[in-house]
Amino acid sequence: MLFTDSKSVTLLKAMMYLACNSDRMCHAKDIATELDVSLSFINQQLYAAKSAGLLFTARGSDGGYKLAKPAKDITLCDIFLVYTENFNMKFALQHKRFTNDVYGAVIAQYYTKMFGEFYININNITLQDLVSELQNVNSD
Repeated sequence: MLFTDSKSVTLLKAMMYLACNSDRMCHAKDIATELDVSLSFINQQLYAAKSAGLLFTARGSDGGYKLAKPAKDITLCDIFLVYTENFNMKFALQHKRFTNDVYGAVIAQYYTKMFGEFYININNITLQDLVSELQNVNSD
């Protein structure tokens, strides 16, 4: 869904929250409260990120969630792929709606180019870039 669905947006916000609080373990309840989402919803997003290797977790009263690596080493592509691991553009563009006429073929060609550029761009933007921008916005 290209970062526009609620799961992706919430995950991206949660990752930013964790990056801003990288000096400590963060509880899911605190993240849910900050983002104004339910605890069960944030737990789903955090579990997905943990399964993708983006988060470290610890149990107990001192436990919680923490980024598995520095924010400068996590790209938007890493986060995007949490929910799009099975996204296969080549397969999607082989669907009959793109292959049954010349119009579809031209659209498929441009979609391929657009998504290629999209992946290149989001692979060059890090979580640290977003945190830096957030700090700039908060200081204004």
